[in-house]
Amino acid sequence: MKCDFLCLSVGTIGLVSLLTLQSCQRLSARNPSSSGVNAVDTQKIESQYALNMELEILRNEIKKININTNGQSVRDTLNTENTQLINLQAKRAELEAKKSEIEQKIQSEVEDLKIDKPQSQWGEFTNKWRQQEEKIYITDLKNYSLKNGSINREFTMDLSGTNDYKLGIVNKIWNQQNNSLNNVEENKNNQRFFEASIKCNDGFRMKSYLFSKSIEKNKIANFRIYEQSGNSANIYFNFSDKITNCEMLFSDPENSNTQYGIRLKSNIDQALKITKLNDRFQECILPNASGLKGVEKLFLTPNYNSMTCAQEVDDIKTLEVPTDGLKAKAESLLGRELSDDFVNQMNPYAELDFSNAPKLNTILISYLVFRHDFYGTLIARLAKWHAEHGAQVRILMSDVIAAKKDKILLHDLVENSNNIKIQEFRYDSDMGSLGDHLSEFHRTMHVKLLVTLSDNPSDNVVYIGGRNIHDGFVFMKTPDHSAYPELIQYGSQKGADEGYAPWRDFEMRIKSKKFAEEVASHYMTLWQRDSQTFYARSINQNIVSKTPLDPKYFERDENSALIRHFMSIPYKDDSALENFYIDIFESAEKSIRLSTPYFRPTKKIGEAIKRAVDRGVKVTLITRIDLSGDTAAIILGEVNKEGINSFLNKIKIYEYLEPGVILHSKIILIDDKISILGSVNLNKRSFIHDLENGVMIYNPAYNQKMNSIMDTYSKIAREVTEKQKIAFWKKIVIGIFDKEF
Repeated sequence: MKCDFLCLSVGTIGLVSLLTLQSCQRLSARNPSSSGVNAVDTQKIESQYALNMELEILRNEIKKININTNGQSVRDTLNTENTQLINLQAKRAELEAKKSEIEQKIQSEVEDLKIDKPQSQWGEFTNKWRQQEEKIYITDLKNYSLKNGSINREFTMDLSGTNDYKLGIVNKIWNQQNNSLNNVEENKNNQRFFEASIKCNDGFRMKSYLFSKSIEKNKIANFRIYEQSGNSANIYFNFSDKITNCEMLFSDPENSNTQYGIRLKSNIDQALKITKLNDRFQECILPNASGLKGVEKLFLTPNYNSMTCAQEVDDIKTLEVPTDGLKAKAESLLGRELSDDFVNQMNPYAELDFSNAPKLNTILISYLVFRHDFYGTLIARLAKWHAEHGAQVRILMSDVIAAKKDKILLHDLVENSNNIKIQEFRYDSDMGSLGDHLSEFHRTMHVKLLVTLSDNPSDNVVYIGGRNIHDGFVFMKTPDHSAYPELIQYGSQKGADEGYAPWRDFEMRIKSKKFAEEVASHYMTLWQRDSQTFYARSINQNIVSKTPLDPKYFERDENSALIRHFMSIPYKDDSALENFYIDIFESAEKSIRLSTPYFRPTKKIGEAIKRAVDRGVKVTLITRIDLSGDTAAIILGEVNKEGINSFLNKIKIYEYLEPGVILHSKIILIDDKISILGSVNLNKRSFIHDLENGVMIYNPAYNQKMNSIMDTYSKIAREVTEKQKIAFWKKIVIGIFDKEF
């Protein structure tokens, strides 16, 4: 499913350039706010984190200047950029010295505590460091109707941590109503608009097309909101974090007696559970693992700053049956199990009993695909119910792969609730090179998560795995949605929205209040990424104690697993995911078992796998060669063939043969002890272009369960012993667009 749209870019992707960050204002630590007993002084760890953030921004600014000067030496010219580079390098040296001083003080405190097990504490980072752009899509006027003359619709602006906030208003009212070509042409000549006004409790700037002006505090500004055929706004507001309230009124000139409105509010200082997740980071204090080897040493790695601290969980459920994922998520939101009859009828509007629904504070959702089919409509319906009962709902999805019907579903969700927000991820180039601009068409948000948070410990749940919110991950036969024309219509018949393929996949449910809150905080670092540079701050920083690890730490009973969640933005984090996967394969001493739908690892990862083979590690892979049903299957199968040929006679390779079904699970099992599961495919895309996530789980009993799932795949597979033939022209295409597969 990952390549449904991504691989369509094969004909357009060419050059790939280094990406950099835009400069932000200087960062500084705030006063400590953490409560409870902490291992390290909170002010010190927050100062260290602030310096790390500023250094990261400086490093990327230096990288940007080096790219702009084409690698010329500073001595070659004395232009403005080189002068700026010298100043930035001097600033970097100064901050590195400050950072070193703080780290030494923290190290001293940790050593005095003799910590022999992983421990974590939370800090906060509330500085202004990022740019943020949000949009309001006006698609149904009834959602903006005044109630007794007062504004009822609210929109919470994500102003937390921003030094540049921009809000766009997109008028889709008439565009939604008029879809024919004639109407579109007519609208171009007779563009409709709303007459609008806005008043805020602090000054702001308003920009429309090429015109921009400042508006004073409590002054009314008048403007027009023209209809839009695309998703670009023609009116923008720039707000500072001093803004706490704005009122916007608008009306159709053809019916000016009826007014509509929306109130804009700041998320700063809101008394909501979700606001406590916005600025958190973890200080991971790890014992000395230098005496360890293999997967134990891997699990306690201090080398990655987008990986939650190690912790223990005791309730993990595998969801390997296709309907399991849907039913489990629905149960977490509904409080009761869906009947098989409800699922088989595929009516997302059928009656539901919410009498046992849990009281949730927050629901966080992130998927490549959130389809407006049975599955997606059901999840949207359940999320909407919780939003109506006070829960804050956040949904991340990929813009480039979303169908028009998907966007209608999600925009309607937002408009019908003051507590739901979505982000449609689309990469936006900030460099201007050809390759970077072309990346806008294929870089995607591939993180797959659903998290529920509640005051009731048992209702805190995390779902992680390879599935999307899409009927293809539930039903093995093409669903018939003809009774519901607003849903995606699958099949090859005339009028269908898209073809259909079933996907054999896997995900898991983890119940743990502490872990759910950690993953939620990790999710919010992605939600609050810089909207221009796509830089996301790290969830953690690590420090290693001199005290050796407690030798009993890795002794696990059947129900006790150790877990860490990781996330990746490869073009912003110096390929941390690739380095982590190299470490994974380097840690293996006995066996590596792999499942992936797309197999063409990067050169460095491939070399790590081959080194494992040379050490005597038994490596087995199960994948699919025939990818019929996947978009661009004409080339994807050949890509897998190239990967298979590269490792033929080096590792055991099996072809999954379930008729008409694409194996989509992403599983790595090492030495019968550790399992790495999530969204990451073993192809170059995952390590170069796409946002990914997953978990590392240490527990031999759980690993045994995952091996049994892999065994079921192997029963429907054959060993590949022959070299795969690849058409010459396809070899050329794969070679030209090497990094896209």
